[in-house]
Amino acid sequence: MTITRQVSGMSGVFAVAEQLSLKGWIVSPTSRNAEGVDLLMTKGVGEPLAGQVKTNGIQTSDGFWLVGKNARKSNSSLFYFFVKFHSDGRKDVYVVPSRIVSKKVYSNRTPRGVWYAIDKPSIVKFKNRYELLDH
Repeated sequence: MTITRQVSGMSGVFAVAEQLSLKGWIVSPTSRNAEGVDLLMTKGVGEPLAGQVKTNGIQTSDGFWLVGKNARKSNSSLFYFFVKFHSDGRKDVYVVPSRIVSKKVYSNRTPRGVWYAIDKPSIVKFKNRYELLDH
């Protein structure tokens, strides 16, 4: 069975939502047409946070994630979750504040347009760093 990009992306959203719920967060996935935000998150009386999930499926790259042009903007209440699914069922999740993403994003011009991405080596120290949400 071939997994479409949309299904892979939604799998990433729900995988992150599951982990956040297990850590005491109240999480609500947004509708898929909400630009820039995949998850709304709150815990206790603190400021609500937003999450954008970028997923690489089993058949896709393990070295980078595509992001949108707006990833160059920093927002203190926005976190990125970079998810990589592996064929053995494991998943890696990198929890990265947008202030970090905004500094690490690069662009690449091709005949098909401009692509924005972030490389795995620049975020590897953020693997499973869910505690960063408790700021």
